[in-house]
Amino acid sequence: RLRRLGYRVVELEPRRLADVGDHIEAIGRLAGTDVQAQKAAGAWREGLSALKTRYHEARSGRVFFQIAPQPLITVNREHFIGQAVELCGGENIFAAVPGLTPVVSVEAVVVEAPDVIVASNYTRGPGRPGSGSPLDRWQSWKQLPAVASGRLYLIDPHLMDVPGPRLLVGISQLCAALNGPGL
Repeated sequence: RLRRLGYRVVELEPRRLADVGDHIEAIGRLAGTDVQAQKAAGAWREGLSALKTRYHEARSGRVFFQIAPQPLITVNREHFIGQAVELCGGENIFAAVPGLTPVVSVEAVVVEAPDVIVASNYTRGPGRPGSGSPLDRWQSWKQLPAVASGRLYLIDPHLMDVPGPRLLVGISQLCAALNGPGL
């Protein structure tokens, strides 16, 4: 509709973590802020490289990343969050599932028996009092290695779910959680 109204529309969909830097530069060119964008893209690339170096030998186990609780949505290896899980040394249990953000069942997660469950602290619409944590549903599955070991983590969706400069903070938090004390 915007195009029909005569607006210029630019679509950017990063498919790899490295695309974020390229898109920062593209937005800078479009906005006439090349210098600032190049600095921001350089900072992104340096930060991403530092994380890759720091966690290149990490092995943090089988990971289920929940981006939404209802329906239960995750990511595959093609999604930038799936790539972040791998960068941190995790093995995404749904890496090979078709679709960037597949809907999965609780039973499929249980069958895959993840060592770690990470959830975006996501609620649709206004906050629901008493709705609890998006990780609450997993507490009754005591046989899951993630539950038995207490490896259930929340990540702020503003840091992890948006492919922009703040994603570095989200990836750092993810890596710290996956590779924390006791591993």
